[in-house]
Formats: sequence, structure tokens, C-alpha cells
Amino acid sequence: MPLFHFNARIGDKLLADDEGEQLPDRESARSVAESSAREALLEAVKFGGRRYPGYRR
Repeated sequence: MPLFHFNARIGDKLLADDEGEQLPDRESARSVAESSAREALLEAVKFGGRRYPGYRR
């Protein structure tokens, strides 16, 4: 199975996904990426962005 890496950027900081995740195809990887982004956005809204280092308002 292909190995996909899901890197993220918070402000100027890059959070590299060094381990990655084995998924069957690009469609599955996109689904995981969308879910992760949705979860991160909900957390940012919930905490007003204060929880994340590098966040700038």
C-alpha cells in the first residue's frame, strides 16, 4: 500500500508528518486529509486559535 504523509502548517511553522500513513489510494488519502483539516479547524474555532503556537490573529 502507498505511504501518504500529511504535513501541516501553523503560522510560519511546518509540522512534518515523518511517519505517514499507509492507505489504499489517493481517494482515501484525500478523505483522511479532509477529516484532519476539519478537526483542526473545529479545534481552532473552539479555542480561538490560542492553543496553537505560531498562530497569528
